[in-house]
Amino acid sequence: MSLPGNVITFLDYLYLGIICLMTAQAIFSIRLRLYIWEEPEQAWLNSAPTIYREPRLSFTILLPAYHEEDLYAETIQKVYDLNYPKELVQIIALLREHDTETVKVTREKLRQLGVPNVHLLITSDKHGGKPHQLNLGLKVATGDIVTIFYAEDEPHPDMLQVINTTFLNG
Repeated sequence: MSLPGNVITFLDYLYLGIICLMTAQAIFSIRLRLYIWEEPEQAWLNSAPTIYREPRLSFTILLPAYHEEDLYAETIQKVYDLNYPKELVQIIALLREHDTETVKVTREKLRQLGVPNVHLLITSDKHGGKPHQLNLGLKVATGDIVTIFYAEDEPHPDMLQVINTTFLNG
């Protein structure tokens, strides 16, 4: 069984169009890299600040997890230890009710920390998984800026300082 000539021609044109788009994207990407090499001062204009402004913005950090009992307590500690005033950071651990091991580890970690700005929000799966967790977390978020970290993330200690400075600098 052979295909009609116009179908093959259409597929050929489609394939050629995709190749052209990918080539244009590659040329654009290469040009951006060469631009930085030709104008090194441009790289500094786009780099993270090294001198930080006074912390003024507050942050809510959402930490959704599912079956992450092996590393979740460590993640909470790393996020809590970020170099930023604790009173300007709200941390919300988002867990599912049937993930009993991660809930157990998290409750123990929160008991160890014993601080008012780290909260546990346990959700049911009746309305969905992670998207539902994040939406519920957003409802109780109080920070000027809301961000999401995952259990395997290792945030840079000055990440919130950089974001605060970048936002305040406009």
